[in-house]
Amino acid sequence: MRTRLDRWLPRAAAGALVAAIVAVVLVVTLSGHDQPSAAGSLPRGQAFSATWSLSPSSHLFGDTVHMRVEATVDRRRLDPRLLGLEAPLKPYEQIGPRRRTQRDLGHYTQVVYRIDLRCVSSDCVASIGAIRRLHLEPARLVYRGQPPPGGVKPIKYTWPVILVFSRLDPADLAARARGVTPFGQNPNRISKQPLPPWHVDVSLAPVSYSVRPDNAFWVAIAGALLLVGAAGLLLRPYLPAATFLRRHRREPGPLERALAAVESARASGPQEHERKALELLGTELVRSGDVQLAESARALAWSRPAPPEPALTTALALDVRKLIEQRSNGQGA
Repeated sequence: MRTRLDRWLPRAAAGALVAAIVAVVLVVTLSGHDQPSAAGSLPRGQAFSATWSLSPSSHLFGDTVHMRVEATVDRRRLDPRLLGLEAPLKPYEQIGPRRRTQRDLGHYTQVVYRIDLRCVSSDCVASIGAIRRLHLEPARLVYRGQPPPGGVKPIKYTWPVILVFSRLDPADLAARARGVTPFGQNPNRISKQPLPPWHVDVSLAPVSYSVRPDNAFWVAIAGALLLVGAAGLLLRPYLPAATFLRRHRREPGPLERALAAVESARASGPQEHERKALELLGTELVRSGDVQLAESARALAWSRPAPPEPALTTALALDVRKLIEQRSNGQGA
């Protein structure tokens, strides 16, 4: 039982270590955390495509609106650097610079435009308690380089309607004009021009991380590799040596050595050497239990006056070789 355990434990340890390394490699290879969402999804025959978004689609007066255009370009047909965005912004005004980023994945490139907008002019003011609908002019993605055969059509997009709400509540204004407070009526606070109850945006703040997800991913991978290395050090006494992976060459048995001596002596030439080798082969055949082949080997060894017949010696060697293969089943005789 102990011998079997000693034989299989190194194999199990090596297999577990290899499986751990393969698992880490597969996680890194198959992870899609850094893949552009639209990359590789171009319709057949189309050089580039785009997705468009305005958020939020409804907001209070003076809030910031974020415009995002994400394009996927086939670099085999177009140069992504020559792709341009034409986006009229009125009545909004751009806040800060227009941001353009791109990254490659295979034969495709993801190009992303980001623009922050805000409107504080009278064109965006909604009446108290009312909603104002704003329309942006359509935007276009155009290719400004030399078009490939067949041409490249610009992509035009019509933005959805944006709803703008007033920050003033008519009910609150009327209540304050009558001197109504959260604690009841207060005649001393009656005013014909009450302080406007400004609305504030109570939406959640943008997501922030103490450690970015991408950094956490690679730190986790590094930790996994360290754990695999530590496991390898701990299992080192149980792991097989490098020679474990090589095929062990078995030692030939006595019968095989005797047969090899016959073949070598027959090739070298001297009759006495061949006769002695045949006698040795006959002795080993007797020990192995094949008396018939043993008698044939001894008859050839002491045939007089002619030397051992080469054809008969060759036939005997073939018969002995078959005997060795049958008895050893490929593991030696």
